[in-house]
Amino acid sequence: MSTTGNLEKADFERERKTLLVSLHAKALDCAAAKPVLGDRSAAAAAQRLDYDYAQLRVRTDDAIAMVIRAKQLDDWTAQFLAAHPSATVLHLGCGLDRRCDRVERPGGSAWFDVDFPDVVELAGRLYPAARGQRYIGADVTDEGWLDEIPAGGPVIVVAEGLTMLLTEAEMRTLVERVTKRFGHGEFVFDVYNTIAIRSMNRHQTIQATGAELRWGVDDINDVTAWAPGLTLEQEWFIVGSPYIGRMPFTSILISRLMHLSPKLRRFSRLVCIGF
Repeated sequence: MSTTGNLEKADFERERKTLLVSLHAKALDCAAAKPVLGDRSAAAAAQRLDYDYAQLRVRTDDAIAMVIRAKQLDDWTAQFLAAHPSATVLHLGCGLDRRCDRVERPGGSAWFDVDFPDVVELAGRLYPAARGQRYIGADVTDEGWLDEIPAGGPVIVVAEGLTMLLTEAEMRTLVERVTKRFGHGEFVFDVYNTIAIRSMNRHQTIQATGAELRWGVDDINDVTAWAPGLTLEQEWFIVGSPYIGRMPFTSILISRLMHLSPKLRRFSRLVCIGF
């Protein structure tokens, strides 16, 4: 990566480029009259990148859905840390997100942001160092990076916009590795069903990035069967969020109708799985 003047180049392709979509959505939210997140760090970071966000073709309703997703994951993370002040946070596929600044963190907690080396290198230049936070440059599907994390104690694994980019086998291996290394914790992440995977691969923004969505889940019980002790604590539907009211009228109507259908409301949802 290189710089042009005071701007940073974001030379990402395919799956890596989806992090720019998320960053742009958070920047748009920050500029809104009634923001959901109000993430000023994201807005500042987006301005520092030499990138034309228009080419991502992010619609207003898509941007709002992404910040709704981020808000719920923030809330779950904060709740876990409030109950476990000495917990470890594994923020997987962190991209250029600065969740560690949005979530209140007890002094005894440890926070690890994990993503590809070029991604965390850029993130380290865009954001100031945070107390108790450390970047790990690695592919989350590799085995070695987890050895850098102190074992034992409670852990919360946060993954935003990541699971659908993995295969089922990769996600299952990741879950098995974490549960073996830590005795107690939660996984909180967003997931699509198989209908959504097919639909989203034709979405204009996904096509603009060149990414391919791979893994969808119709029944979350298939996931909790992967390892002993996995339990679904909560399944949360984006179309049921009160923040849906920030979307354009047509999107609000579609979301409300989707929420009435058990199958359609699982198009995109968040899950909290304990172990």
